Amino acid sequence: MPNVRPYLVALMASAASTEAFAFDASPSLPIAGAYFPFWLICAFGGIISAVVVRVVLIRAGVDDVLPFRLLVYVALAAALALVFARLFYGR
Repeated sequence: MPNVRPYLVALMASAASTEAFAFDASPSLPIAGAYFPFWLICAFGGIISAVVVRVVLIRAGVDDVLPFRLLVYVALAAALALVFARLFYGR
Protein backbone atom coordinates (compact mmCIF):
# COMPACT_ATOMS: atom_id res chain seq x y z
CA MET A 1 0.00 0.00 0.00
CA PRO A 2 1.52 3.35 -0.99
CA ASN A 3 2.16 6.01 1.59
CA VAL A 4 -0.71 8.49 1.28
CA ARG A 5 0.49 10.94 3.92
CA PRO A 6 2.36 13.26 1.48
CA TYR A 7 -0.76 13.43 -0.67
CA LEU A 8 -2.95 14.27 2.30
CA VAL A 9 -0.55 16.99 3.45
CA ALA A 10 -0.50 18.48 -0.05
CA LEU A 11 -4.30 18.33 -0.27
CA MET A 12 -4.76 20.03 3.11
CA ALA A 13 -2.21 22.72 2.24
CA SER A 14 -3.90 23.48 -1.06
CA ALA A 15 -7.34 23.55 0.59
CA ALA A 16 -6.09 25.89 3.28
CA SER A 17 -4.43 28.22 0.79
CA THR A 18 -7.42 28.62 -1.50
CA GLU A 19 -10.71 30.21 -0.66
CA ALA A 20 -12.63 28.45 -3.42
CA PHE A 21 -14.71 26.56 -0.89
CA ALA A 22 -15.11 29.33 1.66
CA PHE A 23 -18.29 31.36 1.93
CA ASP A 24 -18.53 34.69 3.70
CA ALA A 25 -21.71 33.84 5.52
CA SER A 26 -24.66 31.59 5.24
CA PRO A 27 -27.53 33.37 3.52
CA SER A 28 -30.56 33.81 5.72
CA LEU A 29 -34.02 34.99 5.01
CA PRO A 30 -35.99 37.26 7.33
CA ILE A 31 -39.40 35.68 7.93
CA ALA A 32 -41.75 37.15 10.55
CA GLY A 33 -38.93 38.99 12.30
CA ALA A 34 -36.61 35.98 12.59
CA TYR A 35 -33.74 34.94 10.34
CA PHE A 36 -33.92 31.42 8.92
CA PRO A 37 -30.94 29.77 7.18
CA PHE A 38 -31.38 29.04 3.49
CA TRP A 39 -30.95 25.29 3.93
CA LEU A 40 -33.97 25.17 6.21
CA ILE A 41 -36.11 26.88 3.57
CA CYS A 42 -34.75 24.51 0.88
CA ALA A 43 -35.43 21.45 3.05
CA PHE A 44 -39.01 22.59 3.63
CA GLY A 45 -39.44 23.17 -0.12
CA GLY A 46 -38.01 19.71 -0.86
CA ILE A 47 -40.41 18.04 1.56
CA ILE A 48 -43.42 19.88 0.18
CA SER A 49 -42.36 19.08 -3.40
CA ALA A 50 -41.88 15.39 -2.54
CA VAL A 51 -45.40 15.30 -1.09
CA VAL A 52 -46.76 16.83 -4.29
CA VAL A 53 -44.85 14.29 -6.40
CA ARG A 54 -46.20 11.48 -4.19
CA VAL A 55 -49.77 12.64 -4.77
CA VAL A 56 -49.13 12.70 -8.52
CA LEU A 57 -47.60 9.20 -8.42
CA ILE A 58 -50.54 7.86 -6.38
CA ARG A 59 -53.02 9.22 -8.91
CA ALA A 60 -50.93 7.76 -11.75
CA GLY A 61 -50.85 4.35 -10.04
CA VAL A 62 -47.07 4.22 -9.84
CA ASP A 63 -46.86 4.44 -6.04
CA ASP A 64 -48.14 0.87 -5.62
CA VAL A 65 -45.21 -0.66 -7.49
CA LEU A 66 -42.41 1.41 -5.92
CA PRO A 67 -39.97 -0.65 -3.87
CA PHE A 68 -38.77 0.93 -0.60
CA ARG A 69 -41.27 3.80 -0.75
CA LEU A 70 -39.91 5.59 2.30
CA LEU A 71 -36.36 5.55 0.97
CA VAL A 72 -37.52 6.73 -2.46
CA TYR A 73 -39.47 9.68 -1.08
CA VAL A 74 -36.76 10.72 1.39
CA ALA A 75 -34.19 10.65 -1.41
CA LEU A 76 -36.56 12.60 -3.63
CA ALA A 77 -37.07 15.25 -0.94
CA ALA A 78 -33.30 15.55 -0.43
CA ALA A 79 -32.66 15.79 -4.17
CA LEU A 80 -35.33 18.47 -4.61
CA ALA A 81 -33.93 20.42 -1.64
CA LEU A 82 -30.49 20.35 -3.27
CA VAL A 83 -32.00 21.51 -6.57
CA PHE A 84 -33.69 24.42 -4.79
CA ALA A 85 -30.44 25.34 -3.06
CA ARG A 86 -28.58 25.28 -6.35
CA LEU A 87 -31.23 27.23 -8.29
CA PHE A 88 -32.10 29.90 -5.76
CA TYR A 89 -28.85 30.34 -3.82
CA GLY A 90 -26.16 28.97 -6.13
CA ARG A 91 -24.82 26.58 -3.47
